Amino acid sequence: MEYSSGVLDEALQEEVELLRAMWPEESDLSVVHFPDGDPAEIHARVSVHLVPHTAGEDHARFVRVQLVLDVPRGYPHKPVQLALGSSRGLPDSRSEGLVSQLRAASDELCGQPSLYALLQAAQDILTELNVPSGDCAICLVDFNMDEADPAQRTPCYHAFHRSCLSSYWWTEWEKQLEPLSLCARATSCVSKAEVFCPECRSPLHWPELSVLHSSLLCRDTERLRTVAAAEKPEEKIEVEELEVLLPKEEAQPMIQLPSSEQVLLFEVVHPKGTCFRSRPRWSAKVANGQVSRGVHGVVAELVEGDTTYLRPEGSKHFLPVKGLSANIKLVHLEPQRKETNDSPLS
Repeated sequence: MEYSSGVLDEALQEEVELLRAMWPEESDLSVVHFPDGDPAEIHARVSVHLVPHTAGEDHARFVRVQLVLDVPRGYPHKPVQLALGSSRGLPDSRSEGLVSQLRAASDELCGQPSLYALLQAAQDILTELNVPSGDCAICLVDFNMDEADPAQRTPCYHAFHRSCLSSYWWTEWEKQLEPLSLCARATSCVSKAEVFCPECRSPLHWPELSVLHSSLLCRDTERLRTVAAAEKPEEKIEVEELEVLLPKEEAQPMIQLPSSEQVLLFEVVHPKGTCFRSRPRWSAKVANGQVSRGVHGVVAELVEGDTTYLRPEGSKHFLPVKGLSANIKLVHLEPQRKETNDSPLS
C-alpha cells in the first residue's frame, strides 16, 4: 500500500488500516489524500486492483480490474464515487454493469463507513463475471460449447481453448524450426519458442503457461526422434560411399594367372576377416558370409581395378585382396605347383 503526503481524518484512517489488514496480497492498494480545495470535492482517492475469488489459482482468473473510489468531503454522509481504471478480460457491457451495481451499493451505504464493503462487493461481482466471454479467437467457437476443452487465459488476459493455444504454440514453433539445420533442430526445445498472443501480440512466456507443457513436450519428443532418425541414414550413407570406392565391372581387366604347371594359393590373414561379394562391383553389395582368418584355397580368377578381387576355385563369390575397399592386407597370395592339395573355399 502507498500513501501520499497529507493527513486523513481519524475515521477514514481506521478504514484504511482495515483495508491493509484484510485485503488479499494480490491487490495493489494505494490511497491518495488531497489537501483542501484540490480537487474541491474529493478528500481522498482509493485505488485497488481486484481479482476474483479463485482459491489462489491464478490460471483460473479470466478478469482483472482497477477500481477507483473517490471519497468526498463530508464522507460518510456523502456517497463514495466509483469508476473503473484499467481492466482486463471484461467487455464494455460487463464493465458498465459492474460500475452500475457498485454505485447503487454506495448509495445504500451512505451514512456509514463503506470502503471495505464496496471493495468486497466488487470482488464478489467480479467472481460471478469470471468466465471468458465471446468466442475463441483461434477457432472462432464459443467457450461454452465444449466443456471438455477448457479455456486458457494468457498473461495478457486473453482467453483461448487450451487445445487451440497449444496448437498455435506448436505451429509457431514449427515455423521457427524451418530455417534451421538438422543439427540445430536436434538441440532445440519447444520451451525456447518465441510466441506472441494471437490477440494483442504480447510475448507469451513458457513458465507462465505450465498447463500446456505436457502436450507440447510430448510432441517435441516425437519431433526429436524423427530428427535423430533423419541424421543417421546408415544404409544410404554406406551405398553412397561404396558406389564411389568400388570399380565398375566394365573397367576390370583380367590378371594373367600362373602357367598350367602352377596354381595360385590364397590365405586370409586379416585378424577380423572380410566378406564375400557376389561379383566385384557394387551392384551386388550384400555380403554372403564372413570369411575368418586362416581360410585358404586355390585362386580360380583374379580381377583387377581400384580394388583387386579373387574368386576361389569352386566358388562363385569374390574376395577383396587390395585397393580402396581393402586398404590393409586381407589376403596372402602364393604360387605353388599344381599338385599341391589345398581345399578350395566354397
